[in-house]
Amino acid sequence: MGALIDDLLAFSRMGRAPLAKRRVSLNDLVRDARQEVASIADIDRMIDWQIHNLPEVDGDPALLRVVMINLLANAVKYTSPRSVALIEVGTNGATPHEVVVFVRDNGVGFDMQYAHKLFGVFQRLHSSDEFEGTGIGWPT
Repeated sequence: MGALIDDLLAFSRMGRAPLAKRRVSLNDLVRDARQEVASIADIDRMIDWQIHNLPEVDGDPALLRVVMINLLANAVKYTSPRSVALIEVGTNGATPHEVVVFVRDNGVGFDMQYAHKLFGVFQRLHSSDEFEGTGIGWPT
């Protein structure tokens, strides 16, 4: 219960902070997020990281950091049944006003009929017996 309350407070603080938009190197962001996830997660298996060259974008570095840490942490978590995990980060097209970044892995996946719940707070697509977590995201 304590972890849930801590996660909820961190989530609440994140939503109230003003945006600090500036130029952000996604290469640096992904490198730092990967290091943070590796320092916290208990990874006792091979992970094949395939990190493509990523562009610079305009955005709030703190919020982008939280997003990337959550995405990479979920990739690590949901590939845990695999003896060798494959986690790939790249871009899928770009326009002058938009860069689409993806995190793809060979994890357990989910039933697409529940895709609308994927990014909802407290929404879980797997039971807590299968995978730990509160449904709010990685510790920040």
